[in-house]
Amino acid sequence: MDHRVAELADIPDGGMRAFDVMGICLLLSRNGNEVMAVGGHCTHQGAPLADGVRVGGSVICPWHHAMFDLASGEHLEPPGEGRLTAFSARVENGAVTVSLDDQTAKEHRDEINDVAAHKSDKIFAIVGAGAAGRAGAEELRRKGYDGRILLISMEKDAPYDRTALSKSFLAGETSMEELELIGKEKLAEKGIELILDRTVSKIDAPAKKIIFADGTDIVYDACLAAPGCASRVPDIKGTDLLGVYTLRSKSDGLRLKLAASEAKAIVIVGSGFIGMETAAVFAGEKKLVTVVTPDPKPFARVFGDQIAEALVAAHRAAGTDIRLEASVTALEGKDGKVSGVRLASGELIPADLVLLGTGAKPRIEIIEGASVSPDGGITCDATLKAAEGLWVAGDIASFPSHFASGAHIRIEHWRLAEQLGRHAARTMLGDAAPFAGIPFFWTSQHWMLSLVGLTKTFDAVHVEGDLGAGNFMAYYIQGDKIVAGVGAGEGDKTAALHALFLGGEFPSVHALSEAGWEPARLPLSKVAKAA
Repeated sequence: MDHRVAELADIPDGGMRAFDVMGICLLLSRNGNEVMAVGGHCTHQGAPLADGVRVGGSVICPWHHAMFDLASGEHLEPPGEGRLTAFSARVENGAVTVSLDDQTAKEHRDEINDVAAHKSDKIFAIVGAGAAGRAGAEELRRKGYDGRILLISMEKDAPYDRTALSKSFLAGETSMEELELIGKEKLAEKGIELILDRTVSKIDAPAKKIIFADGTDIVYDACLAAPGCASRVPDIKGTDLLGVYTLRSKSDGLRLKLAASEAKAIVIVGSGFIGMETAAVFAGEKKLVTVVTPDPKPFARVFGDQIAEALVAAHRAAGTDIRLEASVTALEGKDGKVSGVRLASGELIPADLVLLGTGAKPRIEIIEGASVSPDGGITCDATLKAAEGLWVAGDIASFPSHFASGAHIRIEHWRLAEQLGRHAARTMLGDAAPFAGIPFFWTSQHWMLSLVGLTKTFDAVHVEGDLGAGNFMAYYIQGDKIVAGVGAGEGDKTAALHALFLGGEFPSVHALSEAGWEPARLPLSKVAKAA
């Protein structure tokens, strides 16, 4: 059915605007007298895309920076599942008319339809069904690969949203069922064979073979290794006591959530993202929360001193006791259950639950025939190839990045893992393009913070807005260039900065200053594309 949605003049030329039609949100974008229409909400968590940033023929989601094509609805960049529905739109006599079926129209739809029977005997095996592995498997099928895809998980669960474990799941806002991203049956419909609960003892790259702990093996034509990380447990007494937890997997999250419901005094060892995100959740539940960390300023290395100090202040204002520059010598217990955390100072902090947020260890020990990088990952080239027939993605991948002047970097971020997985899949099929993805991640700990770019090295930080209120935008300066940005609250302008980075250049400090520190006011150096 045709619906007269708007006047052409209602949509800014080169811009976009959302309209509601029969309960369906449509995002209309305009190029002169041409109008395109797609679903108006992001497929990830439903953000209104009209609040995002238009980059040529695509849009960046304002929340977690997924990208979609404004004409076809194609899902260009993660996160999110599926694509936006594209609707037929036309302009007649200055009015915009959109055609849609009032009964069956949806804003989103699946990306892979009608998988044909296998025409090839080739086996592409993927070790790890996390963000990188699942994204790689679906990208292989999306790009027309017609052989077998084996998606091998060492966990019992189908692919799920690991980012929610320390945030919405622990807070009771996301159920166990809602964590699942895609089930075994849906993967099978896409021609992807999900193999669950199989421990891989070795990926033998020279022999092109995956060897399982039970002695069986699979010979592959190509392999994507994306096994992720394991929780790092400190070498101190008492980590084997009841009531001591790590948080890495879905089963970890369930155990921690159940135990925390009964706990009163919680001690978190470590002040990384897992530790501080869970601290924020527990503080919101009015638990007695103590964080013990050897760091003088948590997150200073990532965010700089100003934001690090403001974050610590926000946690303390919420009731969390943060012990800075403190080290743990032992976990003590009674009758086999943890009862306290002993500090090097001699103090004993009472605890009936301890969370070890002491970092993660890349699972590289299972890979044979590839080079280990200085940063603890597997070295790969710009196409993510690590050895003949072997590609890597996710937490273990140490890859060259233009954000680091061509140096190798390894980043443990969910969205980047999906980017790497998708890119590796394309190069497994013969695409020789180098990976040029823009690093982006988010964290929720009293504030929702977004970081785009790389803060590995920077000379200075310029802050616009109110740090104390969690409403600001910080720009990270290296030389005379802006290399990263961190945003929170209404001051978050990371999506606009992301658009500039997609143009392939770092904006100058002078240009951004002249633009009033508003990245949206700067012209793109060229038509930016997803990478």
